[in-house]
Amino acid sequence: MMQQLEVHKNQARAVMMYRIVNRLITIPASLYLTPNTQNTRGHGCKFRVPAGCVDAFNYSFFPTTIQIWNQLPAAAVMSPSIEAFKSRLMGITATQTSI
Repeated sequence: MMQQLEVHKNQARAVMMYRIVNRLITIPASLYLTPNTQNTRGHGCKFRVPAGCVDAFNYSFFPTTIQIWNQLPAAAVMSPSIEAFKSRLMGITATQTSI
């Protein structure tokens, strides 16, 4: 039960990140997201995880969600619509428990 809750929470975070990255909501991504240009494995839409000294920041939305986002496959990240993203995300979480 607890693992299902964690998976659901991570899916919700990934969906919100998709909305932010694709400007489907009015959160200015450029203020919070810095493209990662060093690691090109996986998809080309990875972001740097911001460093913080306080656990309250390290476990907040952007640091934890960027880690989830960076682990997603390119097929999910490059989805043409939110519905396609959600569908691909469900397919990923059906086969993996880390997302």
